[in-house]
Order: sequence, then structure tokens, then C-alpha cells
Amino acid sequence: MKKFLTTLLLVALTSSLFAEIAVKSFRKLENDLDARVNEPLKDQNGDVCAIIKVVTTQTGFSSFDCGQIGVVKTVQKPSEIWVYVPYGAKRITITHPQLGMIRDYFFTVPVEKATVYEMVLITGRIETVVVDEMNSQWLVINPDPADAMIYLDDNFVKSGMYQAKVKPGVHTYRVELALYHNEAGKIEITDTKKVVNVKLRPAFGFFSVTSEPESGAKVIVEGKTQTKTTPFTSEALSSGEYTVQVVKEMYQPLTQKVMVYDGQTTPINFILPPNFAQTKVNAPADATIYINNQQKGIGTWEGRLSAGAYNFEARRDKHRPARQEVMITAGDNKTIELQPTPIFGSLDVLTDPPGASIIIDGKDYGSSPNTIYNLPIGDCTVQLAKTGYNSVSKIITITDGKSTELVESLSSGNSNTVSPSSTNNVVENVITEKSVTINSNPTGAKLYIDGMLVGQTPYTGNLSVGNHLLRAEQGMEKIDKAITILQNGGESNFNITFAQQAFMESTNGLLGTEQPTSNANLPLLTKEITVNSNPTASNLYIDGTMVGQTPYNGTIRFGNHILRIEKDGQVAEKTITVLKSGGETNFILAISQQQFAENTMSSNAQKTVRISSKPSNADVYIDGRSIGRTPIDCELAIGKHSMIITTGSKKNAQDIDVNSTSDTDLFFELFDCYSSKTITSQLSQVLSPRLHKVFVV
Repeated sequence: MKKFLTTLLLVALTSSLFAEIAVKSFRKLENDLDARVNEPLKDQNGDVCAIIKVVTTQTGFSSFDCGQIGVVKTVQKPSEIWVYVPYGAKRITITHPQLGMIRDYFFTVPVEKATVYEMVLITGRIETVVVDEMNSQWLVINPDPADAMIYLDDNFVKSGMYQAKVKPGVHTYRVELALYHNEAGKIEITDTKKVVNVKLRPAFGFFSVTSEPESGAKVIVEGKTQTKTTPFTSEALSSGEYTVQVVKEMYQPLTQKVMVYDGQTTPINFILPPNFAQTKVNAPADATIYINNQQKGIGTWEGRLSAGAYNFEARRDKHRPARQEVMITAGDNKTIELQPTPIFGSLDVLTDPPGASIIIDGKDYGSSPNTIYNLPIGDCTVQLAKTGYNSVSKIITITDGKSTELVESLSSGNSNTVSPSSTNNVVENVITEKSVTINSNPTGAKLYIDGMLVGQTPYTGNLSVGNHLLRAEQGMEKIDKAITILQNGGESNFNITFAQQAFMESTNGLLGTEQPTSNANLPLLTKEITVNSNPTASNLYIDGTMVGQTPYNGTIRFGNHILRIEKDGQVAEKTITVLKSGGETNFILAISQQQFAENTMSSNAQKTVRISSKPSNADVYIDGRSIGRTPIDCELAIGKHSMIITTGSKKNAQDIDVNSTSDTDLFFELFDCYSSKTITSQLSQVLSPRLHKVFVV
């Protein structure tokens, strides 16, 4: 390779009145890092100087002067002179012993800290022309990371590895990538290939977050919630300071500053202060536990409660609820005991003749006349027996705070004595027993004999000679039937027919020859329905009996029914009619916010109400719960209630509103379940499309 210089001498002008040096250009080098990174120098005030790179082939300059602000240092470099000046310099004077002076050249752009500027000088005495006959040579720049951006002589050339032929001489390069420190330098291209490997230093790091005593805490970085919970590791972050917050239910949130360093992972551990107390509630095994009117368990409940005030309540059938209001403090574990108090009534028993032994639910209470105190409210079975007289069995309803009266005349007959230790709690010294069969129509009804559940119909078993009380239950319908078992002869097969079935049998004769008369071929009595609710998963009651939770699919008998849903102390009811053909089969119940507010507002207020009916001695159901028989005095919470009064085939169902101004004596007249309107409607579903005569009495 050859290089030669041709130097042309310019003859000086005859006069030396004019300087033979001048400024060709002055500009800021935006991407030159020499003043900031590679060769920085501070002035007397501790600030990083600017560098003015004076490009000239001349040497031997006398001075570079910026006036009072001064020049910090000059450094001779190949083909240029670096002049370090304080930031804010406005002008410069350059002096050369042969070429003369440039006086007070004012900079065309502001001079800033740690910034590089280029000043190109031209001279009039000697112009050097360099003719370069060197061939171009290969330059290869390998960046790490591989996708870094490469600049050559301040021009962007490529992202990733760069390889190209460049002219000989000195070239500048710069390699950049987000989250990494820039690298810059100079390369001199000669007659051989040049390979430069540039590894960028990371300008990022990570931090990790753990939480105690429990993981799973939500992590918030600079106000932004992260998708993952503790234990947590951040994504790559620019080095610097960050604000980190952790939040977990039942704990106090914590906030902390964290520094992220180049190429490092900074660990943070949060020890969360608890904001809860471990709370245990004990109640009788069959009592239902409520916290703030939400059902939590039966018998016992244990769990965490955040700090605050809570209402604890245990509810038990035939008992007054036990309530406590407790302030829960963080870290103060508590055990709360709730014991509902039983509700009692009394029973006056009189017999003619007196002296009959009294057995109540299998327990001996002496002989008549007698007053038995502290009997739990609700139904109980009373058995009366006296030697030489037929025994009597009755189901009596005991009322809260009231004295119920039982007056019976004993008829002459077998010599029986009631004993609580007898096998059936009915009679002792029974002369004989007889086998009996008890059926119902339809079958599958719950069967009670003398107040004791013995199974479902059809039923076969032995009964002692004497009087007995049968009770069959099918849904909300209950039928009582008194029977007598004779020692010799008498009936041993008994049948109970429910009102719905009785109606179907009574209309069977009106169906004409086109309709079958065999029970096996009677039309179906049920239909499939669907019940949904808002909210879902509510407890569903049909005619007072819980059948599961919504959504619900099942079959139901034709006719009128009462649907009821309950959830979190809220209630909604709806009366529906199920038709044999056509009619609605999908039903929806919704609990309104207004009803919830009314239930909540009235949950602690009660009022004594007396409920009477015609005929009397009818079963009373309030909000799906049996409370006894009419006439009855009961405590009802202020608000709306669903009431059903029924006896045999007679029934009255309606909503009542108990408030501070409502009547305390409520009287209801019962009607047959199948009114003329209902019978006409149901007959229209089973009669053939022809003319019929129907008599409704």
C-alpha cells in the first residue's frame, strides 16, 4: 500500500495586515461522550467541563482565551486540540505566532456542561492536500447483547453485528441499547481487518418480594398492581429507586423503598402485622350460629375476623336466641359462648273421672288433675290411662308463656295403665296386640302413631288394644285420624286420603267412558318445574319444606304452591299455580334491597300477635315454620311474614305485615283448598273436549 503527500505552498500576500487563520465551522457533537464518560475534567467549581475540539493541522498555538471565565486545560491530540472550558463560556480568542489571531469569536450555540463541540480552523499560509491511495479495509463490530444499535462516525448503521468496508483513518463508534450503558470509542483503520467486540454493561436490575407470616400478598410497584403475588420477582427495571407496597386481606398493608442496582437482584421481605383475631364460637350442637346475621355453622364455628364490632347469635328451635355484641381487636383471640334459653309453657290436665296417669312424650307426670310446668313449646304427645277405662292419646301444642288446657272424659273399657317404660310408651298390661295396616293415597306420606314417627305409608305393624291417633303428612298437608283397636273383631286396615287425591277421585266419575277408572291409569298428578333465584344458591322451600338450593329442578303436584327463598337473612316468596297442561313451568324469585332493609331494620323488634281461625285448632306456619295451632299467641318480628293456616282440606295463605300500628288480634277464616273456581280450572284440564255437566257444591 502506498501513500504520498503532495504539498502545495501558497505564497503569502504581499501584505501581512490580515490574519491567516479563521473559523470555518462550530457545532455541537450530540453523541460524543468524551467530556462526560471517556475523558471528563472538572473546573474550579466542581462542574464537568465542556470540550471544544479545535480541528487543525497547525501546531504551536500561543494561547486559547475565554476571558474572565478562563480555560481549564488544553490537550494536543492528533489533528486536533482539545480545549477544556467551563460551561457558560460565550467567546474565545485564539493566538498563533505566525498565523495571527482570531479575536473574540462568539460561539454560535450555548456551551453546556460535559458536552463536546467541534471548531474547524482554516489557514491561509499552507494548505495541505492529502491524496490517499490506501484501499478500504473491513471493519467488524460485534455487540453484546446481539441486538444493540451501532453508530459509526455518529451515523446509525445497523442493529446487531456490523461488518463493512470503510476508508482508512480514524473513525468513531458508539453502541447503544435500552437498559444498558452506552459504549463508545475510536477505531483506526489501517491495512488490516479490524474486529471490535463491544459488551454493554447492564443499566438495569431486579428485586424480589417475600411476605411473612403468609405468602400470596398482592404486590404494587409505583402504584401499578402486579399480576403475580408473593413470592414475587420483578421484571427488568432501570437502575434506581422504586416504591413497593404489599397488601393482603386480614393484614395491615406495608410500603417500602427499594434500590435497583445494575445487574443485581435486591431482596425485600415484608413482615405483615395481623389485622384479625382468631375467634371461636361455641353453642349447643343443634344451634345455628350467625355472625352479623350471616349463617356460619351449626354447633361450633372457628375462624378469623378482622378488627371491628360484630353481632354473634345462636338460634335454636323452641329456644330464645342468644346474642352478644363483641368488639374484635387485632391479635386478641376470643372464645364466645352462646346458650339459647328454652321457651316453656304449661299444661293443665283434667279428666273425668280423675286419677288418670299422665305420660307426656314418654315421661311420667303424675295423675290428673295436674298442672305440668316448664314444658318445651311445640307439639307433644299426651297419653291418659286409668284402670277400667280406655286410654287416650292426644297431640297437644304447648305455647310460649301460656297455659294450655286438656280436658278429657275417659270411656269405660279395658283396664290399662300408661307407663313411660312400656315398649310403645302407650299402655302396660295390654291384654293383646293386633296387626294393623295403614295406607295413604297417595302413598309415601310420613306416618306418626300417637305422636311418634314410625315411617312412611304403607305401614304394617302391631298396635295395642285401645285408642290411637294417626297423623299423615304430605308436603304442607297434614291429616289426623283417630282409630280404635278392639280386642275382638274391629277394623285392622286403615286408609288416609289427602285432599288433592280426594279431588281427583271425586272428579273421576265425571270423566266419561273415555277416561280410565283404574287407579293405576289415573292421569299424572305431578309436573316438572324449574326454579331460579337472584341471588343464586338460595335455600328453596316449597310449601314450607326445604327442597335444596337454587337453581332447582324437580316435580310438583298440580295446584297452588308457595315458593320461598332464603339467603343471608333475606327472604322472598311467591305463590304459583301448576297446571296439568300449559301454564308456566319456569319460575324466578328475587330478593329486593328494600325487603333486605326491612328485614334488617326489624330484626331486633318484635310484637305479640294473637292468631285465631274458623274453624279453630288449625296448624299455623309463619315463614315456613310451624308455631302451633289456633288460637295462639306468638312473638313476631316487625316486618312482613308469610302465613299459612291449614286443617284437613281447609286452608288460608297470605302475607301479613306486623308493625307498630297493626292489630294484635288477627282472625282468619279457612276455606276448602279446592274452591269452585279451582275445581272448574282443574276439571278443564282432565275432561275430554265434549259437553259435561259439573256440579260444584
